[in-house]
Amino acid sequence: MWEYIGQETEVLLEQLRSPQMDVFVRKNGGGLNGDGLIGSGPKPGGLQAVYFVAHGSSFNAAVCALGYFGKVAGIRSYAYTPGNFLTAGSPIVLEDPKSTLFVAISQTGTSSGVIKALEYTGKLGFQTLSITAAQGSPLDAKADDTLYLFCGEENSNAKTKGYSATLTLLLMLALSLGSMNGTLNEAQKQAGLDELTSMVGAIPEVAKKTFEFCKKVKIGETMSNLYVLGSGINFGTAQEGQLKLMETMCMPTMFNDIGEFSHGMHRSIDEKSNVLLIKSLDGMGDKIEETYQYLKGISSSVWMIDACGEACNNISEDINRLCLPLFADTQSVLLTTMAVQIISVFAPEYNGNNPNRDAHDDFTLVDGTRL
Repeated sequence: MWEYIGQETEVLLEQLRSPQMDVFVRKNGGGLNGDGLIGSGPKPGGLQAVYFVAHGSSFNAAVCALGYFGKVAGIRSYAYTPGNFLTAGSPIVLEDPKSTLFVAISQTGTSSGVIKALEYTGKLGFQTLSITAAQGSPLDAKADDTLYLFCGEENSNAKTKGYSATLTLLLMLALSLGSMNGTLNEAQKQAGLDELTSMVGAIPEVAKKTFEFCKKVKIGETMSNLYVLGSGINFGTAQEGQLKLMETMCMPTMFNDIGEFSHGMHRSIDEKSNVLLIKSLDGMGDKIEETYQYLKGISSSVWMIDACGEACNNISEDINRLCLPLFADTQSVLLTTMAVQIISVFAPEYNGNNPNRDAHDDFTLVDGTRL
């Protein structure tokens, strides 16, 4: 996993340099389904909604990106797991196929549930876009268009570079659709891309800093459970953080939005609890800070990923606080992601365990997860 994490900077830069997004937008600039879905502005006849369907980490990346699509593209966005999308009555059936884009995400391109959802949506007449690392995969073959992840092989149960590549591509897609949909001008779009590029450039230093932080606080030493709390775009990061630590530590984990922590979850905290909070300048930072200070009075295993930049650096010495640079438009989401990825590999190895060890791996065959 360390090797894959080490490849992330170049993978994401290749993603940002690739012309494939411009090709996709130019191809559909006259409108997906031939009727002005992209390029006619945020009004009747323009792109109004985008639906994401994915499993696991791919789903978490979509959750991270939801608010960004509304913010920069003026588009309603929804994220579903395949099971919920196919059985719980997705509202996509109420949408106009001429103003709605369906996006299916699978790093391997073989996720059976995602493929079923794409086939179902295509039959309803919706334009379909797949996001995958596998050219020529079943998902790629069945979609109207495909955007590739350029992350290469990732032979690991817990995906890292594939997750970051998916998240970066979704943020790029939001910027491109916003530009074509009339909610961003070219300068605003470029500013968004510039922030992504700068944030990717900060990843190596953040990775090094996080590793040193993990050694200093001996993260994982007493970890038999984990709560991960976040907000805003980093609510999705909290969701991904709990999944990563569950996959690599093979232990119970939970996640939540900071505003929901007091609605029952707080009652399960005791001196043996491990809590990781993710703080950013999104309007909920004060609540996360208050929760952090409160929980430190209960357990010594409470840590903060603080992406408030100088505001964090100005705080007096706090050994359990990891300060990251601030990228305000995206709340440093690629850097908070890197931090949880480093923690997810360091913690099991600190306990002498392989983070990619076999743990009921045969269940994917029982469940029929992949084609």
